[in-house]
Parts: sequence; C-alpha cells; structure tokens
Amino acid sequence: MSFKFLLSVFIVPVLIVVAYFDYKWRRIPNFITFSMIITGFILHIIVWGWSGFQSSLVGCLIGGGIFFILYWLGGMGAGDVKLVGGIGALLGADKIIPVILSACFIGGLMAIIKIIKSPSRVNVEMGHVVKKWFRKEKSITNNPEDVISRNETIPYGIAIVIGTIITLFLP
Repeated sequence: MSFKFLLSVFIVPVLIVVAYFDYKWRRIPNFITFSMIITGFILHIIVWGWSGFQSSLVGCLIGGGIFFILYWLGGMGAGDVKLVGGIGALLGADKIIPVILSACFIGGLMAIIKIIKSPSRVNVEMGHVVKKWFRKEKSITNNPEDVISRNETIPYGIAIVIGTIITLFLP
C-alpha cells in the first residue's frame, strides 16, 4: 500500500469531522488540528526521515503562514489557520499549494452562493471586516451592532476540507 492511500484513509474521516464542527459550531477544535500537525511530522519522519520532516514542516509553515495573513486581516478564524497548518504537515510541502488553491476556489464559490442568497447580509459582514482591518483589532468590539452572527459567516473549514480531498484524489 502506498503512503498516499494510507494517508487518505486516515485524513478523510478526520476532515469530515472537521467539516461537521465548522458547519455546526464555526469552530475547529485544537485537539484535532494539533494532532494533525504532530501526526504529520511523525509520519514523515518514519517514512522519509529528516527530509520528510523538512517537507512536513515547510508544508505546515506555508499553509499556516498564508492563512495567518488572512486571519490577521480579519478574513477567517484561527482554527482555519491551524487546520491548513495540520494539512500541510500531513501532506508535505509539495501538496499544500494545490490544497490552498482548491480551497480558495471552493471558498469563492461558497461566497458567491452567499451573496446570491442574501446580498445585504454580505455587505454588512464586509463592512465589519473592513472596519476591523483598519482598526487593526484582533476581535470585533463589544458593541452589539458589531457582532457578526453565525448566519453571516462562511464556514471556510468546509472549503479547506473539500480542497484537501480534491488534492488528495487528483493524480
């Protein structure tokens, strides 16, 4: 059996659980993301030694780094950052960019669907993101008007999950 097959058997059920958590509660548990990172490092060391660990570490840093910038700008949650870092650790440096591109495409489709379904809500949400970015705040103010409800957000973890599964099963 190939490493890719064994990894797929492990990662797909975990990703399904992640998608459920993100859809239901808009949260991705740390115990899942950190377990993915540690498992990725260990598996790569066992299979490929030091070079495998380096690939896993670079995948984690690239994925987490790119998504950290988006988090810092207010575009997504910290769970998404850790999730992409964990996926990068599991898949390695050569697969994380296709995962990110696929996730961005799927996330864009989700955003378009949200805009079509309720355009006024999306404008309100973007106003919060822009305000937050200009203020360089880590969280939205306590003002009740600034609170973004669950229905006004996109569970981006689902886009990341779908992008990862697409990348896993493409040649």
